[in-house]
Amino acid sequence: MKAIFILIILFSVISINAQEVTNEQTIKYINGKLKNNCVLEAKTNQLILQFYKGKEMYRQDKANVYGLDPDKVSYKAEENAIILYCLEPDDECVMRWIFKNNVKKTYSRSNISVENLDEKSINGLVKAFSHLIKTYHVPDYKLYEYFE
Repeated sequence: MKAIFILIILFSVISINAQEVTNEQTIKYINGKLKNNCVLEAKTNQLILQFYKGKEMYRQDKANVYGLDPDKVSYKAEENAIILYCLEPDDECVMRWIFKNNVKKTYSRSNISVENLDEKSINGLVKAFSHLIKTYHVPDYKLYEYFE
């Protein structure tokens, strides 16, 4: 009985100390991992991914966050990229702008290169992107553990 009481107190203290991972912390984590090759911004209901070579932006993907599937965020080894998929396979929820060719086209996914990242970082990024998208989709969804 005494052991159960101690466990209840211990779990209460742990839950009090656990803090929610905010969207701002999530975006900071993602941008820190991707360095300056890709910069993520979140504006209202839109995720904006800006891709750089050196200091020059060559591509921008804009996605309505409600069109993205938080459960399908994944890493594809053959592409060495994290893929953000639209909810519906035939949906084109990502607007991609290639600056060099001045071409805008819609896609059913966004791919984010994770070249030179270790497995732990890649898994953390998958979890972070999934968490970020889920915060928009699921009312009262919260995460209390960090990504790695």
